[in-house]
Amino acid sequence: MSQAVSRYRRIWIKDYPIMEVVILSAFTALIGYLNPFTRIDASELLEALFKECEEADFHEMCKASNRSATVTQIILALLMRIGLTIVSLGAKVPAGIFIPSMVWGALFGRLVGLGMQYFQQTYPNLPLFASCTAAGVDKECVTPGMYALLGAIGALGGVTRLTLALTVIMFELTGTLNYIVPCMGVLMVAKLVGDAFGAGMSDESIKVNGFPFLESATDNPALLVFLGRPVQDAMTPFSQLVVITKTLISVEDAENLLLENSTGLFRGFPVVRTLRGREFMGFVTVADIWFAIEAAKNEGLVEARLSGTDESTGSGISSANGLIRPISDSMVDLAPFINRTPFSVHPKMYLESVMDIFKKLGPRYLVVLHNGRLEGLITKKDLLKSLHEYEDGFDAASYESEIGSIAGDTISLIPWRSRSFNS
Repeated sequence: MSQAVSRYRRIWIKDYPIMEVVILSAFTALIGYLNPFTRIDASELLEALFKECEEADFHEMCKASNRSATVTQIILALLMRIGLTIVSLGAKVPAGIFIPSMVWGALFGRLVGLGMQYFQQTYPNLPLFASCTAAGVDKECVTPGMYALLGAIGALGGVTRLTLALTVIMFELTGTLNYIVPCMGVLMVAKLVGDAFGAGMSDESIKVNGFPFLESATDNPALLVFLGRPVQDAMTPFSQLVVITKTLISVEDAENLLLENSTGLFRGFPVVRTLRGREFMGFVTVADIWFAIEAAKNEGLVEARLSGTDESTGSGISSANGLIRPISDSMVDLAPFINRTPFSVHPKMYLESVMDIFKKLGPRYLVVLHNGRLEGLITKKDLLKSLHEYEDGFDAASYESEIGSIAGDTISLIPWRSRSFNS
């Protein structure tokens, strides 16, 4: 549900971050003040829920006469905390996921603890509570604070899928080994239940936001099969690339090229000798093109002033977007900025090798070449986009038969706009 809200936020309200934060803050303050379990700070609430009745009695939680009101307030606080955690996760003001998850987990745990305490007090002679009778009447049989602690561990473990680390953290919080076994049991159950429904919160956020994170093949059977496919199944082919065919272009054409890329779709452009031959000459980044344009502008401006022309006469110099720039026939030489030896791969190379290159060498892109001819480009996002499309149609039942095979349906890529740049 949180990921669905994140997708909605990215589409509809990403341009209004301040308004989103103001509305969330006002709504949280309005409904939170009405309930004592949401009025206080999250850290203070956790401390109050973890404590036993002998240590403290926050808002008369321990009074039997006030049990109905306490349970009602905890249920309302639990629903509110869960709802606000879902909505606020991913907002522009970072609120985290650890403490909010522990809070609603502790509320649920305390609720279960109060229920077990009432059940034990109502039926004290059941065999389940025989040890309590033997211990004496002065000893509390059910401790709701411990249930709150286990609830917080379970909620945090289900969200983050951490196991050993959380066990150690809870050991440090409690300062005793008495609760290690129940903590481990709760964490294991939370992880198994969470894995049955999907990946953890961090993994889902990476996928929703499109971050180029490459996971291990051993954790994903679909990825293991996918990596046996060739690069040409996941690359962006030459026909869908924007390429440059000359290293000497006009300032106006260079600016138009970059203005068309104002959305940041491309980080650079391949340079080829001819469109027909596709002989690869190198790769030039958007940042280097901007630098070359500014250098050409400054050079043209100096030449214009030395020749006696100025901005006021309108000869030789023109202004656009508040910047003084040379006349349109000034040229930009991209040759010094071209990377002539970028990382390159063969179109038949397995995607497993491509993933290793991305992980170990960390390039932003790989050029796909065959006998010196440009066949396409592949980036981390291209690789992940193809993987996610393959996962959508992956049949786990046929996993064993597909291992080691690169045969299958051709992956349908979302096409980039097709255009070549020639001067």
